[in-house]
Amino acid sequence: MKTLEEQVAGLEVVLQAEENVYLRMRELLRREEALLIALERAEIADVVERKRGLAEEARLLEDSRRALTTTLARALGLAEGPIKLGALIALLDGEAGRLPDLHARLTALIRSTRSLLES
Repeated sequence: MKTLEEQVAGLEVVLQAEENVYLRMRELLRREEALLIALERAEIADVVERKRGLAEEARLLEDSRRALTTTLARALGLAEGPIKLGALIALLDGEAGRLPDLHARLTALIRSTRSLLES
């Protein structure tokens, strides 16, 4: 079984990967907006396909994050069931490593991406 430190490190890797996906998605959404204004049909189709790929990648990373969070919660002796990453970070306290910063950045990026999607 992995140590608590190794589990936190694995979760950090997933959060960084999620951040990367959302940064690419945000860039792609901005590009799509410009293409829609210019009515560039062929490029719009390419962007839509790339968005689908990024959305699938984001979904897989989210699944990984949830699984790692559940495993880490179990290692801390918490009951079975879903636990929010923010609550887990609070429980980890000094052992949370870079998780608080990564979690905050990812949360902000997700909000920003949702805002772009809505507009």
